[in-house]
Amino acid sequence: MDQNIAILVLPAIVLFGGALIGATILSLFGVYFVSKKLTIIGFCLGVFLLGVSELAFVATGAFFNNQKIVVSECEFEAERAYPDKKYSKGNEIGRYIRSCLDKQDFDFVDDNVFCHDAPIETNPYCYLPRGAFDRFVSRAQMKIGS
Repeated sequence: MDQNIAILVLPAIVLFGGALIGATILSLFGVYFVSKKLTIIGFCLGVFLLGVSELAFVATGAFFNNQKIVVSECEFEAERAYPDKKYSKGNEIGRYIRSCLDKQDFDFVDDNVFCHDAPIETNPYCYLPRGAFDRFVSRAQMKIGS
């Protein structure tokens, strides 16, 4: 799904799915908006819509794509700070990139199989966000190949 469309459609799907599930929860307390059969169908539809929206949200790749952008920005800043060190064997640029990503709340993690495919400091597969949810989604996207 295109990210521009996803930004508009997914919140509406989440709200509608949540409303269907909310109506089902109210029916447990004796508040019925429709028949019991339609309430059960609404609950199933709500769960389905929430599941589809979560899959679409993860499939957009927003988390890992953002991670790639942040790594590229840090690399650009490092090359701007040390223009004469770009092709040298010193590690000033690598240290700068790691410290930049540390400031952006990313941890260096080299347990991904793709981490060693490129220079480690500039490889987005070698970093994960510190937030638990962001980390979980980024790891999932790395595994499915975003």
